Amino acid sequence: MKKRFLKRFSSAVASFAMMMTAVILPAFRVDVFAATKPRETYFCGDLRYTFSDEDYDGAFDTLTIQGYGPMPTFKTSGDDAAPWRVQKNNITSVIIEDGVKSIGANAFYEFTYLEEISVPNSVKSIGKGAFYKCSSLESIKIPYGVDTIENSSFGGCYALESVTIPETVTIIDKMAFCYCLNLKNINFKGNEIEIIEAAAFSGCGFKEFDIPDGVVTVKENAFNGCKNLEAISFPGSVKTIGTKVLSNCPELDEVYFNCKIPLDYDEDWGFDEKYFRKEHTYVSGTCVRCGRDENEKTIEKNDWDIVAADIDLSLNGSTVNVEMNSKDTTVPYEVFRALEGRRIDFVAKTDTGFVWSVNGRDVYSPKKVNLGVKTVKNEIPTSVIRRYSVDDNYKEIELAGSGEFGFKANLTIDVGTENNDKTAVLYYYDEDVNNNILELIETAKVKDGKVTFPFTHASTYIIDIYGEGSGNNEIDDGVIIDFAAGEGLVVEEIIL
Repeated sequence: MKKRFLKRFSSAVASFAMMMTAVILPAFRVDVFAATKPRETYFCGDLRYTFSDEDYDGAFDTLTIQGYGPMPTFKTSGDDAAPWRVQKNNITSVIIEDGVKSIGANAFYEFTYLEEISVPNSVKSIGKGAFYKCSSLESIKIPYGVDTIENSSFGGCYALESVTIPETVTIIDKMAFCYCLNLKNINFKGNEIEIIEAAAFSGCGFKEFDIPDGVVTVKENAFNGCKNLEAISFPGSVKTIGTKVLSNCPELDEVYFNCKIPLDYDEDWGFDEKYFRKEHTYVSGTCVRCGRDENEKTIEKNDWDIVAADIDLSLNGSTVNVEMNSKDTTVPYEVFRALEGRRIDFVAKTDTGFVWSVNGRDVYSPKKVNLGVKTVKNEIPTSVIRRYSVDDNYKEIELAGSGEFGFKANLTIDVGTENNDKTAVLYYYDEDVNNNILELIETAKVKDGKVTFPFTHASTYIIDIYGEGSGNNEIDDGVIIDFAAGEGLVVEEIIL
């Protein structure tokens, strides 16, 4: 009886122990695993923030901020810095939950390991410097409702590649995205932005940028130092552009403006004004930019702004032809600046029969030049001419303006078909220096009644035309012996 009781008692105790083990051990396991994924929760005003170790490596890598209300404004260091700053060298992910109304100034200042952040639509403002130098952050979607991207909010986010900006944003404040070296894609959801402040995108990495329609003011240095920028478009809403907006953009090749809008801009744009384009784009007979009918009177012959734009839009190997009125022969700097270094021919025909041709590769110092040319008489003393020509088969021409052109230009002159296959010699006369002699410039054959010579500066010239074996100068296979100069000077013909 006693043994049976003890056996039953022992069995009951064993059953109870097993039951207790089944209850206790699972609870013990939960504690063990919880210990490998620690969490710490603190309070900041009305908000609660939690550090957690999501990858079980023993360091807090995730910050979660919860609550209802705005986030305080913080300093960049010291006692007034964000309290979660103590983990700034560990945090790679930030989750801001719905209910948080704002991101305070300097909230994540220099969180250099932060790679991703989730921002809810309850956030209506992002303070200045909030993500300054978060150099590992690759993308961010700014929530709907934010109206201003504050000063330096994302400045120095070197790894940032894409940003989504909602339609509620009206101001991109100064230096908001400065030195986002890898920023390539900005997705503007709307057209409500009115101001791009100073240096807002300076030093960014995009190759193309379309300023959204609705922007009225682009302030100084807005895109200064965008080393990869190749093309930028200003919408018709832009009225004011500040100084050095596009300085230090070495790859910049295309700048577009709306054709209908007069601009108020600083003289120092920071880029070559040859890119100031005002072309019209017609669809079904109407310009899609300004609404102008294509049947309206268009470009005047001497609309040099349009000529410069045509040159700039032309491909290498092209020719840009201009009908030049002999009463308006001054070609502005912008035309030659557009030509400089390009394999493009600029051909200007005057209504008096002269034709100028300039290749961009021959432009070395662009400037405004008067290409006026006319036939004159008795500008060079006859006594001087007679030392070089024994007959009257010559022409005197005078180029308008003065001094060096800054380029080499070929001038085609009509000397009459009666001179076909004869040799023409171009002499330069400078009455201040060469009052006794003419300086040989070039020889050429007359073809189809015309002859072409190179010119580099304005002055008075004579074109002397020789038949076979005529004149005091014997011409043989391109070698001229100038006996009139008083000595046996030999000059070989230059063929360009």
